[in-house]
Amino acid sequence: MEFARYQRSKQELNVAPLIDVVFLLLFFFMLASTFIEPEAVDLMLKSGESATVAPAEPLEVQVTTDGTIRLNGLRLSLGQLSTEIAARIKGD
Repeated sequence: MEFARYQRSKQELNVAPLIDVVFLLLFFFMLASTFIEPEAVDLMLKSGESATVAPAEPLEVQVTTDGTIRLNGLRLSLGQLSTEIAARIKGD
């Protein structure tokens, strides 16, 4: 006696209704939420009348053909040059 073979059908999950529900929930929460306006902070700004800017001293770097480095006439090594320029930029 021969029996009919039972074939399992592939079951697929249809995600189209799920996407509709997600967008509906997103739309609902966007409309239902309250948008809070941030509070402003009152600032008392100083007037700029007394601000003076000191004139910057120019830096003259000389490199000679023999490799000597001078900063405003002072002989320095390469490491000292970078340190000295950084110190003068900071205002020390």
